[in-house]
Amino acid sequence: MPQENLSGHASVRMDSAIPIQAGENWWFPRGFAEAISVGASDFIMPDLMKVGGITGWLQVAGQADAASIPMSSHLFAEASAHVLAVTPTAHWLEFLDLGGAILAKPAEVIDGAVTARGPGLGIEWNEPAVAKYQVT
Repeated sequence: MPQENLSGHASVRMDSAIPIQAGENWWFPRGFAEAISVGASDFIMPDLMKVGGITGWLQVAGQADAASIPMSSHLFAEASAHVLAVTPTAHWLEFLDLGGAILAKPAEVIDGAVTARGPGLGIEWNEPAVAKYQVT
C-alpha cells in the first residue's frame, strides 16, 4: 500500500486480523493527524527525522496519547531512545546499528533495552572513522 494512501491503509487494517503498524514514511505532525483521523494503523512508527525532529515527535506523541495508539520509533536509535522515554504510549524502539561504524560509543542493546545516554543526544563521533568518509 503506498504510504500516502491513508484510506487504503485503513481498509487493510479493517480487513486484517494482524495489527498494522505504519508511519515511517509519513511526514510531519499533520501527516500523522490525517492518518490517525482515518484509522490508518493500529500502531504508529514516526521517523524522527521525517516527523520534524524532537518538536515534531512530541507533537505526534501527544496525538498518539490522545488516540491511545502505541508509538514505536523508526531508525536513529541513539536519538529515539531519548524521545521514547518521554512518549506516553511508547511501544518499541527499532534498533538498526547504522551509525555504529562512526560513533565512539555505539548504542548497545543490554537486557533488551537501549538506554539514552549523555547530554544532548549522547553521541560522540569516532573522528578517524568519520574522516574516512569525508568528502573534500
